[in-house]
Amino acid sequence: MVKNNNKKGFTIIEVVLVLAIAGLIFLMVFIALPALQRSQRNTQRQNDIARFVTAVNDFKVNNGNQTPFQNTTKNTALGSNSDKLINNVSGKKFGEQFVKKYIMGGSTDSGKFTDPNGTEYSFLIQDHTATGNKTLVQKDTPNNSTFGEIPKTINNIIYVYIHSSCSGSEGIITHKNGAGDYAMVYVLEGGAIYCNGN
Repeated sequence: MVKNNNKKGFTIIEVVLVLAIAGLIFLMVFIALPALQRSQRNTQRQNDIARFVTAVNDFKVNNGNQTPFQNTTKNTALGSNSDKLINNVSGKKFGEQFVKKYIMGGSTDSGKFTDPNGTEYSFLIQDHTATGNKTLVQKDTPNNSTFGEIPKTINNIIYVYIHSSCSGSEGIITHKNGAGDYAMVYVLEGGAIYCNGN
């Protein structure tokens, strides 16, 4: 009796082809995942700035339509001791009670306003006194005392320009006469400029 050894199996070419396809899928995920994570962090930062804008508008309602930036330099702020904007003046960090009351809606959390990477946000206030539009200048090492100089990469500083509004074009802010007008600018991962304000 003759045995038939024609058993079906995978050829080496088929195995190599399957491994190549699996490797390609793995490579696509490996490339796409960091971009997706960066996009999620940037979305969180944009949401944080939007919460800050809402907090400032709530502050205005409770403080005679004044923003916490009016009549200030970058090292001082309006508000009572319990809900002032700045807690650590030299570090320009957000006041714990301001964060709890206005940003977190009365939360009992730590009162820290932090970036998705875990670093606490700080801010820099500048007054846009000149009329017309101002193009923000991105530099590797910006001089924070020079108006409109911002970094090329994320540094966890929210730049607040009073007497300003976002122009609709990235990197340009427009002068406004109203003391309550402001624009908040943040440099996202990848160097894009995000602007939000009233």
